[in-house]
Amino acid sequence: MANRQNGDKVVPKSPKPKLGRKRIVVVNNPGWDWIRMGDVGLTDCPVECTLTADTSQIQMADAIIFYAVGYFRTIPVRAHGQVWIFLSLESPSYSLSQAFEKPEWHGQINWTMTYRSDSDIFYPYGRVNRRGDFLTTDYTSLAEKKTKKVAWVVSHCETDSKREDYVRLLKQHIGVDTFGMCGLPCGKEGSFECLQMLTNDYKFYLSFENTLCLDYVTEKLFRKIMVADVVPVVRGFVNYTKYMPPKSFINADDFSTVAELGKYLNYLDKNMTAYLEYLEWRKYYFVVEKPNPTCEVCMKLLEPEKYRNVYEDVFSWWTKGVCHSPKPIV
Repeated sequence: MANRQNGDKVVPKSPKPKLGRKRIVVVNNPGWDWIRMGDVGLTDCPVECTLTADTSQIQMADAIIFYAVGYFRTIPVRAHGQVWIFLSLESPSYSLSQAFEKPEWHGQINWTMTYRSDSDIFYPYGRVNRRGDFLTTDYTSLAEKKTKKVAWVVSHCETDSKREDYVRLLKQHIGVDTFGMCGLPCGKEGSFECLQMLTNDYKFYLSFENTLCLDYVTEKLFRKIMVADVVPVVRGFVNYTKYMPPKSFINADDFSTVAELGKYLNYLDKNMTAYLEYLEWRKYYFVVEKPNPTCEVCMKLLEPEKYRNVYEDVFSWWTKGVCHSPKPIV
């Protein structure tokens, strides 16, 4: 907290008054401590905002967040002026949110809070921010120590995106080592041991999504590049330039065949100057994983009429025409 000097006395600066008081109830609270993460997002929020999973407070709440993944509960009684929010971080293929297809949900949801960029509250798995002070890391020395080419850490071995078929073909053109539930052990996925191995040994990491759904970019990308100095090779139904700086990733869909991608990765493996171009962005940007948008929700609740919205059929918005089968893999 900032102080001001008054003679020999240090007088603490009075905290700014809060702009208002809001209460949010989370129904079907996620089992991965989402309330705590939401409270962290409220730490410096200008609004005094309470986040709770206590459904007995629904009638007193300014907003209700419905966590859509696996939601099977009946629709509650709506209090006057309440804002209802649809939350999901899973793709439609795995969200098990069919309850919202029922007629009683039509015209009930006001805001959406998902990884999709057309959501009312955009909630991506990560963000890339510009650094204030640039790094002076010697990426040449780091890259010269890497002795292996491509790593893939994966726990779902059969997927809608058929990424396993893509990797099977890629292995015909470049060395790919598979870890996790579908390959060799390297500690728990996302563990320090795994991430350190990627930084020390591998030049590339496969960040292939399990479904090809609009804007679905998961922690497979953000968590790995946040900690491990490795070049991600991505594959998804995503405009990655919306999320990542230039020369920070290689998109498999930019190559007409798997062989062409393998040829390019082999070229980068042998050309240090070209490879380093995919690491240099780290000097100017840093990754923040899954920044929680609860303060944004509370701020919007100060002016709910300004952000007034109604989804006549939120299930169709969420599921219709947003996921695609993979193109033939050649």
